[in-house]
Amino acid sequence: VALVSQKAANGSAVHMQKMPRCETEKAIAAYERAKAMDPENAELAVRIGRALVSTHDYQRAVRYYRDAVASDGVNFTVLADLATLYWRLGAPDHAISLLTEAPAHQSEPDVGETVERAIERVNCTLLMCKIYRDSQKPDAATEALLRARGFQEHVLHHMMRSETQETIYQQKIVAATIALELGGYYASIGDAQRAKEFYQEARMYDESNEEVLLAIARLLLDGGDATACEEQCNAVLRISPKSEEAVVILADVMIRQHRFDDAAQHFSQILDETPDNYKALVQYVRLLRHAGRLGDAEKVLERAEELLPLGQRHPSGLSFARGLYHRYCYENLEALRAFNAARLPVDDSPWSIPALTNMIEMYLFSSNEELWVDTVLRDEDKNENVRIAERLLLQMPDGESRDILQGYCWMASKKRSLVERAIKEFKQICATSETMQQHQGSFNDEKDAKEEEKDEDERLLSDANRPPQASGRLNVPVRVGLAIAYFIAGLEKKAAAELKRIVYMPFDPITIDAVHRARLLAAHMSILREDLKMAQGILQKNIEVNKSCPQTWLMMGSVHEIGMSHDEAAECYENAWKLTKERDPSVGYKLAFHRMKSGKIVSAIDVCRKVLEVHPSYPKIHEVMDACCSLLRP
Repeated sequence: VALVSQKAANGSAVHMQKMPRCETEKAIAAYERAKAMDPENAELAVRIGRALVSTHDYQRAVRYYRDAVASDGVNFTVLADLATLYWRLGAPDHAISLLTEAPAHQSEPDVGETVERAIERVNCTLLMCKIYRDSQKPDAATEALLRARGFQEHVLHHMMRSETQETIYQQKIVAATIALELGGYYASIGDAQRAKEFYQEARMYDESNEEVLLAIARLLLDGGDATACEEQCNAVLRISPKSEEAVVILADVMIRQHRFDDAAQHFSQILDETPDNYKALVQYVRLLRHAGRLGDAEKVLERAEELLPLGQRHPSGLSFARGLYHRYCYENLEALRAFNAARLPVDDSPWSIPALTNMIEMYLFSSNEELWVDTVLRDEDKNENVRIAERLLLQMPDGESRDILQGYCWMASKKRSLVERAIKEFKQICATSETMQQHQGSFNDEKDAKEEEKDEDERLLSDANRPPQASGRLNVPVRVGLAIAYFIAGLEKKAAAELKRIVYMPFDPITIDAVHRARLLAAHMSILREDLKMAQGILQKNIEVNKSCPQTWLMMGSVHEIGMSHDEAAECYENAWKLTKERDPSVGYKLAFHRMKSGKIVSAIDVCRKVLEVHPSYPKIHEVMDACCSLLRP
């Protein structure tokens, strides 16, 4: 909330903070002498008070302000300074009480009052709003902001007749700021209609305000009106061609429309201008993953690295982008090194927690195989990777993300007691985090599950185009974890019930990774049931939004392999082979085998040789090599 204040007094306070304490004391003494000669000078009173605050002599500042208010209680700037000081000292109730006693607050708007008094009333209410908001009183803050809006309308409609155009413009900016704040509040609580009304009001007062136009664009995007949102962003870019926020929202529109190449192009333009814009760089790497163009990332990463002085440690944002690239390329060692660099120093980097999260996930999913591939529950201790993940987890702050990762650690242990504990934890998180009514079928007990028909899995994973409608927002990452835990525990029908609610959800950049994993599990379950059509449809949805996942291509290859379609299987395995940079011998073996089966003998031999160059002792590849050579003999 912007407060209209005296620039001279503010500039003086900033200057005071930069002065040595002894110089500040001399300035205070000089101000006091001047005040003694001119007791009615309110600006001097403000300067003295702010100078005292700048020296951190708060008790003396409070005493001075109290005396100033007592001697001249009508000066709003002095009163507002004292209220702000109370607030900053942890006494918001004192601040609010003082502001309610201000003459501007106690009087009602009147066309006969001065412009100054009318503006003071607005500023007083805005300061109260700010204090309420900081005190975690959103209802009171919103009520104050609505009152401020009404007071500002009074200023504009009744008090500006004899004012200059510059003053009128400044007051319109204040009105636009208030309306923008209100629009943001209603957008945050999901009241899109009221948010739209206030954003339009803000635009009426300040047509070229970029922040207002972007807020409208975000509202349109959240409301699903991609076309209008795109038009709004383009309007912003015509006004401000270098508006990074407009480009980000526009790219988000394209992402939701699966136009990943177009979105990547926008971020490429940002990086051409500022190669060290690490937020854009990270998003660019993610987009290239969706588009299946990870090879384009290396050049951009190298350009960002070339800007650094020789020998300088990589900034955390650059290390994080590098880590993502290596992780997406399944270069685990390089990825872990980069993420480890990105998370340090721990308390001073916005990339620390995301990097730590990626490291934990990599230790839990260290290969192309997901947690559900091995469902044999054990009683022995956890493996070393799980131990490392749990040690890293200790460095995560408390919260839902940490709880979810803890659940994954328990699942990865494959110990029955810990898998059951993960189920309990995920259900508890769902109960506390979701506002929707729980679907009763998600939590049926084991007795009910046994009484279900044998084809229940097929029914639960069918109706692809008619996903269930919920009255609230699902906690997708937790629901996916719960589905995996159910499957590992042998509760396939409960897993299917959870997956049905997720696998056909529309694209959302926030939940796409969790939905991607849910689709892999759903496809795995369909393959086990030999429902190849269902599996193929689910996997195709993954490919539409992420063309860089080897596991998806491997599973699609398995579908074609079961169906004896060797050409299609070879094509899928070739994609997986390229995405793993031709390093995974198991993928190379499958590609070589199906090329041989489809009659491409020479091509199969080439793959065999590449596998043997890196893994000379890999046993199965020799069999394919020998078979191919025998087929070439006359």
